[in-house]
Amino acid sequence: MLKLMPVTNREALERYAAAYNVPVDEGLCLTIADQRGECLGVCFYHFTPEGMQIEYADANGDGDLFDGLLRASMAALMDKPEDTVTFSDRVDHELLRAWSFLKEGEVCVKSANAFFETCKKCKN
Repeated sequence: MLKLMPVTNREALERYAAAYNVPVDEGLCLTIADQRGECLGVCFYHFTPEGMQIEYADANGDGDLFDGLLRASMAALMDKPEDTVTFSDRVDHELLRAWSFLKEGEVCVKSANAFFETCKKCKN
């Protein structure tokens, strides 16, 4: 069974960060897609005063998994007033547009709460 879950063990987070060449600092967070002990994808992020910055996401070419990893990470902002989500240059912005995280001309999700409230996928 596929599980999207946060990594809370610091040593494990550091191992994943090294494997994906993501710099580690105090505030780095990670959501992984785990299937029976095998990591299928990752989403690294930081909480910011405005909400969250997604630093890096990799789902090995699986668009649905990419979508799920970002949504699982963004869900940490549910019901918080500071819920803007920005994306580093290491996140594929074309893929973000293809999966409706960004509209043409946008560089962030202005409100994660509004994103989830208006998402057609989330309402099903």
